[in-house]
Amino acid sequence: MKNDGGPAFAHGNPEQGGDPGMSLRDWFAGQVIGDVVHASAGFSKGAALCAQVSYEIADEMIKARDK
Repeated sequence: MKNDGGPAFAHGNPEQGGDPGMSLRDWFAGQVIGDVVHASAGFSKGAALCAQVSYEIADEMIKARDK
């Protein structure tokens, strides 16, 4: 399983019914998707490839964070 960076924006303790929030990986990918789509404008890359690239960038961000 990939390192997802742990929870981001958690609310309360999940073991006591709190919301763990999204993963840091999901949040990182969401932050870069706009730039990935913008960079691919004019190319027929498609949404699936843009999403894949966004998560690859998010994975690299998590790796850099762990160094």
